[in-house]
Amino acid sequence: MIDQTHLGVFGLPADVGLCSAGLTSVLLVRDEALGQCCALSAARNFRQAGPLAILASGESGQKFMDRFARSLGTVDKDNPGPLVFFRVTNDCAEVIGRLGADRFFDEIGVCGVTAHHTLLIQEGQAIFDWQNKNLFIQQWQAWKEWAANRHAPILLIIKDINGAHGFLPLLQTLPELVPNLAVLDGDCGGGLLTIERWVGQDKSVHRQFGLKLSEQDKSLSSDSSEMNAGGQVVFYAPDQGRVIATAATVAGVKGVPAEWIVASDLSDMEAICDNAVAATILLHADGDHEFEALSRFVHRMRSSHPRSLKIIVRETTNKLRYNNELMLLRLGINLMVYKEIPFSRVVQIINTMSDQVFSRPMENEYLLAVQAAEPNQIAGYLSPSIFCREVTAMLKRSERIDLGHSLIRLPILSRVAQLDALQACQARRLGDIFTADQNSIYLFLFACRESDVDSTLDRLFSVPVTELFSSHIIEPTPELIWESIDQLRRDNENSPMHDYSSVLQVDLPILEDKAKRSIATAGPQKQMKQIFPSSSVETTELKLICPVDKHRAMRPFSLPRRATAGMCSTLSE
Repeated sequence: MIDQTHLGVFGLPADVGLCSAGLTSVLLVRDEALGQCCALSAARNFRQAGPLAILASGESGQKFMDRFARSLGTVDKDNPGPLVFFRVTNDCAEVIGRLGADRFFDEIGVCGVTAHHTLLIQEGQAIFDWQNKNLFIQQWQAWKEWAANRHAPILLIIKDINGAHGFLPLLQTLPELVPNLAVLDGDCGGGLLTIERWVGQDKSVHRQFGLKLSEQDKSLSSDSSEMNAGGQVVFYAPDQGRVIATAATVAGVKGVPAEWIVASDLSDMEAICDNAVAATILLHADGDHEFEALSRFVHRMRSSHPRSLKIIVRETTNKLRYNNELMLLRLGINLMVYKEIPFSRVVQIINTMSDQVFSRPMENEYLLAVQAAEPNQIAGYLSPSIFCREVTAMLKRSERIDLGHSLIRLPILSRVAQLDALQACQARRLGDIFTADQNSIYLFLFACRESDVDSTLDRLFSVPVTELFSSHIIEPTPELIWESIDQLRRDNENSPMHDYSSVLQVDLPILEDKAKRSIATAGPQKQMKQIFPSSSVETTELKLICPVDKHRAMRPFSLPRRATAGMCSTLSE
């Protein structure tokens, strides 16, 4: 009698993933490559335990059986008992639905599968009806009753890549019929094994284990970390309290903990962090200086290490642009520490984060994140039609990283000539563009948060804005910007507005950001050049996450101009 056999993951705690006789254990696979590796390892474990029957469906199932047979070689000669392969037909689920699961059990019994055979079913989703709920429950009831009379473990491997079919919620509703349920996911260069429930385990905690894939033999093993999948908290990892900082991050500061490891540069840090699991790495950002090297390093580390690795970026001499800060958050940093925060506070923050897990969505493609964070290569006045097109392109591209912008409508005072108001606008920063209808100027500020609009307007105009406009109406969200741009486009189509391009164009350079990166823009673009100094939107908040007002803000210039409490930051989890 074979009482217990392990899943196909090496190095798990002794009480985790034991497939017991008399029960059907289920492994839900949501990553193709890891699923194949785990299934092969599980099949080897089952084979070492004694007689084994493998059932697989489809073409991939045939390939799996062939790979497993080749992997045995001469090693299998001393194993006890027969090895039986079955290929499940494409109409198996329909036949079982019509004739019942007992017909399936009878057929494999006739083919030589006894109560003493361990049983591994690859692509097990093919033998269940996932649409008919009542039939689905009946089938799992039949599996429970059949397994109870067996003297060897059963493992059903069910494939649902990226959760596309929604099998997990269905299985979660059957705790009595599916007592052993684990989920295998790919994650940041490795994998995650989540124990949804298992006989003998605490039902209130979903234990989760970090996995690493061997490049040599394609085997899966634990990286020694354990987390609570529900609370996204690290229970244990061998390097959980380890901190590695770049030399520039701690240069000239007092109170650096003696146990911290200081890396001379990013190359040195990458070598030190080669096998890092849940350590904290502290990087420096000096404004936009060498930002591309920093951002690529962040993306590389997040993509190749578990989510339990903490990545913190600290501003040193100069501040980061808002869009670069948001890009780093999307590429995988846990936290941005602004230069105003004292180093003693940084140490406290790191100590409190040792059990955290990175849980935000991250951008898998580095260049897509870069493109989303960059404005179109254009600035200054544009005709209404081109203005609408360029704003639309920047909104579409930056929505993948939730980058916030502001659209401001400025009603012109009746005593001010429209051309005078336009000539007073000094927008030269890339992505800052403006146009006009019959009564107002429309100003789009790329990567400018609502709380920064007032100070930016003061710098953008060569005369006080109170002498030009009666108020300013701010559209602080993409939804409101879309609405205004669509209305402006329709108005221009119905009654073409005046184009001042020939008057406002001057042949002086636009101020570009120091960190240049290639970007993708939609449609042809036109560069309008102004002679005025550029605007610079600077982030000064100490908090990362604040609520954002989803409303249109109208501010008459005669009233005190103060940002509301909800206009602090647009960064969100």
